[in-house]
Amino acid sequence: MRLLCACPLLVVLAWSRPVDACSCVPYDDSPRGIRKLVADYDLVFEGKVRSVDLDIEEDEKVAVLDVHRSWRGAPGASVTIRTRPHAPACGAHFEPNTTYIVFAYADKAGNFHTTSCDPNDVSKGRIARALGDSRPGPGRGCTIASDPPPFALLLLLLAPRRRRNCNQ
Repeated sequence: MRLLCACPLLVVLAWSRPVDACSCVPYDDSPRGIRKLVADYDLVFEGKVRSVDLDIEEDEKVAVLDVHRSWRGAPGASVTIRTRPHAPACGAHFEPNTTYIVFAYADKAGNFHTTSCDPNDVSKGRIARALGDSRPGPGRGCTIASDPPPFALLLLLLAPRRRRNCNQ
């Protein structure tokens, strides 16, 4: 009788498929914690989603974003981000024509990836407020110091200099 009850269970287990389930480790979402997280990623930027496609061969969702500004990395004018295709597999959600802050890491081939566990957020959300403003220079991701005002140079030239007595 036990064997008869166990047979249907074995058939169900033999024909069942593995199920993806996303479980994320929480991160410190305070402004200070978010700023510290930037160092853990290869690329952190704000961009507007131009397109989202499914790469069936690689089983990935591929989003192309036009970069507005960056906090880490040098993404260029646009960047391609890869993620798992479904939310249960920790796939990040990207909606066309929506602006996001994206935290991504690079694989060995140089492709950028992100997941739903990474602190990606819509641009006007708490992540953007925590990161503050960034004005990337021409190389994107670089901060270019502005030229000092002319009077600052004049002050440096006119500042009194201490003379050292070398005979001591």
